[in-house]
Amino acid sequence: IRHNQDIDLVLVSTYTANDESKSASQNLSEQRAEVLRDYFQSLGLPEDRIQVQGYGRRRPVGDNASPLGKDKNRRVVISLGRTQV
Repeated sequence: IRHNQDIDLVLVSTYTANDESKSASQNLSEQRAEVLRDYFQSLGLPEDRIQVQGYGRRRPVGDNASPLGKDKNRRVVISLGRTQV
């Protein structure tokens, strides 16, 4: 964002493993998303150009029965884009 002025849209999705209760996982995921919203705002991106979503333990990509699978599920996905082409 600092080095490419064409980027004016940020989509943030945060996820957790199933270590905590469903509500605790959701809360943690939302807190992470808000921290990232604040970070991108500190870079000068307007709030209306930042979309964040905390998914909690929904949408796992790994098996929560194994430590490696849980590590895969603890993730943040950041997509950068442009509102106009």
